[in-house]
Amino acid sequence: MNRFIKSLTDNEILSNPDTLSKYSFPDALKVWKDAFLKASDQNAPIKTMKLKERSNPWFDYECLDSIYARDFLHRKATQSKKHCNKLHANVNESNCKKDDIRKPIHKHDFQGKSNYKDCKSWKDYAKKRNEVNSLIESKKRQFYVERINKSKSSKETWDVLKTLLPNKTKSNPIPKEMSADKFNQYFATIGEKLSKNPDPNNLPWKNPPCEHKFSFHEIQDETIFKYLRNLPQHSKLDLQGFDTKLLRIAAPYIHKSLTVIYNMSLKSGIMPDEWKIAKVTPIFKGEPKNMTNRTTDQFPS
Repeated sequence: MNRFIKSLTDNEILSNPDTLSKYSFPDALKVWKDAFLKASDQNAPIKTMKLKERSNPWFDYECLDSIYARDFLHRKATQSKKHCNKLHANVNESNCKKDDIRKPIHKHDFQGKSNYKDCKSWKDYAKKRNEVNSLIESKKRQFYVERINKSKSSKETWDVLKTLLPNKTKSNPIPKEMSADKFNQYFATIGEKLSKNPDPNNLPWKNPPCEHKFSFHEIQDETIFKYLRNLPQHSKLDLQGFDTKLLRIAAPYIHKSLTVIYNMSLKSGIMPDEWKIAKVTPIFKGEPKNMTNRTTDQFPS
């Protein structure tokens, strides 16, 4: 993390807000975004990992170390298996009779595969494998016994027991005809359709003009710093590729330059298209199932 902070302080665009004054707003935003994402990719690159959908709260570093030791012995035993098979083949070839020397030697002429599981390395692996299985079972048993003993009510006890019982398969309440593409098509075209067929009951505004005036004020550095420090501590990527954890760590070094970016947007009256992108999650709440008969208010986000 020290290298990440150093890359931020060494970058003039991120650490020195005055360098952004020579750019127009759209260019300043692009330069600032590229500089921050470059520093993020160099020091905290994004990695794709496969995670199993399960929770093992009893799993600790003791179990992890035992699994690493078991896997090491398994690799060692696998190598010894190949070595044992090779030695066994050489022995079978040397035990052939002299009358059979002229005959070609095939692998089915051998007396069978070698019993590689008699090797010491394979026995060590089997022993360690059993130890790991016993350790995990004991950790799991101890965890649930402690949880049940600490339960103060029958509800808490049943909540613990439900995690041990197999989950019942639940049918998806969303109809198959309501696909993601149809939802996307609906939200992408609903504005244009409503503008072509306005509601006659929606009367225009006829009241006197508003007496109050509204104007934007420049955003202060302290405001941006406060919002950056209030971001979640865990890593979470937004739609533009920014990591919330890295933004929170970099707050003392980038809040001034980021304040300049926001103030340039207010002064120029330009809202970038990438700031308008948002994830919309339609929630199906039952009937009616026909999307064409629903209004936008029936699709909460």
